[in-house]
Amino acid sequence: MLAHKVETTLSENGILNLQALPFTKGDRVEVIILKQEQESRKGHKRTIGEYSGKIKISDDFCEPLPDEFWLDGGKS
Repeated sequence: MLAHKVETTLSENGILNLQALPFTKGDRVEVIILKQEQESRKGHKRTIGEYSGKIKISDDFCEPLPDEFWLDGGKS
């Protein structure tokens, strides 16, 4: 199965025109249309403190990982 993603905006008359698709004449395809939310995360500006209190980093985060982590987890 070959997947191809296209993001576009409907024209004023509601017509969706798909061009230059990577398929050949006669290919059977399935079309699924998903409406995007108004505010896309692409344009989301981060603010200082936005994730404050939502993420916990362990006190030993910077410590070296044990050999078992690197060597198959001691499952040999």
